[in-house]
Amino acid sequence: MDEIFGKFYGIFAELFEGTELKFQRELLACSKLNYYSLNNPKDDLNLPTIIDTLLPSIEHAEKMSSCVHFIIRGHVHIMDKNCLYHYGLLEVGSYFGDISVLQGTPNQFSFCYNVDEKESELIDKSLYLLSVPAKDFAHICDKHPTAKEVMERKSLKR
Repeated sequence: MDEIFGKFYGIFAELFEGTELKFQRELLACSKLNYYSLNNPKDDLNLPTIIDTLLPSIEHAEKMSSCVHFIIRGHVHIMDKNCLYHYGLLEVGSYFGDISVLQGTPNQFSFCYNVDEKESELIDKSLYLLSVPAKDFAHICDKHPTAKEVMERKSLKR
């Protein structure tokens, strides 16, 4: 597994700094690869949309995160609950959903997959996420108290 996910460990080296390799392996073992794309009009995102903007939302403000997501490729927009106001951009190596899971609180922001239609049609607009279900993430953190402490500290800084 380390051979396959070696690049993953590198992308998230800063995130996982101070955690055991066993913790990282367990997260990977229960993660699911999610691929979203609007490159092809036939692509179906299978994401709920925010009605006002029709933007696909991965996690919603004022709701608990269903997963902790690690961005492998692409970017995710941090927005208000209606996906109208843009607060920031998460890129490769970033992650989200952890604050809600670790602190047991609803998300403050919506995390949206937004493709700027003004961008060139030649740009790859796909998004790859490794997503760990919230219950699995919490369980793995409980099994690894040192790693949980590191993750909680990092979540409080953001």
